[in-house]
Amino acid sequence: MQLGVSLGGYDLDGRDGDFGADPFSNAAAETQLFTTFGFYKRSDVCQGDRWAWAAVVDLLYDNNFGEEAQEIFNRQTRGYLGYAWDEANEFGTWFRVNLESPFVPGQATKGRLTFPGYENIVMEVVVQKMEIVK
Repeated sequence: MQLGVSLGGYDLDGRDGDFGADPFSNAAAETQLFTTFGFYKRSDVCQGDRWAWAAVVDLLYDNNFGEEAQEIFNRQTRGYLGYAWDEANEFGTWFRVNLESPFVPGQATKGRLTFPGYENIVMEVVVQKMEIVK
């Protein structure tokens, strides 16, 4: 589970200097409260679990926002679903190269670049060692 909260106060001089503003009802500071909470699961490729997912809800409360000193409440939901490829496909996606074989420590793999105009260039990668980063 993940939880985050942010509280801020802005425009501490108020709006009493604005043309036509009522200094008694429209001069308060703007306060803002942002909260996010949700659940997520990371993939663990080394254990054979390649799926990752997340579900998050963001809440925003804003008091005295803008010239008209409006009260705003916004809510959004976000979701994520992902599948972890093997290392060679992940590398190929990041660096735009179509590798012919998976990464094996001590062995080389090669492939052509997929960037338009550079398809004739062949990249060769030699994997010295692979470590699990935790």
